[in-house]
Amino acid sequence: MSAVAVSGSAYAATGPGYTEFCTQPFAKAGGACFYSDDDSFKLTDNYADGLRSVLRWELGDRAKKGTPGYIIRRGECHNALGANKTIVCDYDFPEGKLNGTSRYLVHFKVESQDGPTGSPVYYVGGPIGYVSGR
Repeated sequence: MSAVAVSGSAYAATGPGYTEFCTQPFAKAGGACFYSDDDSFKLTDNYADGLRSVLRWELGDRAKKGTPGYIIRRGECHNALGANKTIVCDYDFPEGKLNGTSRYLVHFKVESQDGPTGSPVYYVGGPIGYVSGR
């Protein structure tokens, strides 16, 4: 049985041409932000603990909410560069509006693990980001 440390709290910031959705920045698992202007994530490993930070994301389609097909894509982004290093993972998500706001939502979290297939050791819950800004 493995123990998983859980951290909460997330924030969103807006500025000219972008919207940023972020996890807690100094969590043991690492910190991540999603940028809706270019569908990218930044993932930072915060600690020299020998573990990699792994961002796991799911893309939801609000037009399918409440159905088994709500999650239309999943993915992972691994940062194995070590402490205080940040990587960028770029994606191309669909765009669109539904009822005046983004049709597509990105749910994400950061976990730290030993190697590419290890079990999560630490976890920080992420926010839900709008793919098309707000």
